Amino acid sequence: MCRLMFHFVTTAVKSAVFAELYESVIAANHIEDQTKRMLKIKKLLHELPEHNFETFHFIAQHLNLVANHGSMNKVRVQLVDWVVT
Repeated sequence: MCRLMFHFVTTAVKSAVFAELYESVIAANHIEDQTKRMLKIKKLLHELPEHNFETFHFIAQHLNLVANHGSMNKVRVQLVDWVVT
């Protein structure tokens, strides 16, 4: 999830909001404890403007759907990860 958040923030339209969040996403990625890292990422996601949050949410849901149906569509989770990075 952190990689997806990182990719979304680094490739999104440049704005003051994204510039501020960029450093926070980098810092969150270095949190060792997985639970704390995920909570921080969730908090950062909710700081996005609503339209950006909804776009991110749609992309994440779609990639989750693709990964969950990997046995049918022959797309492994590693390939979904590769698309994001």
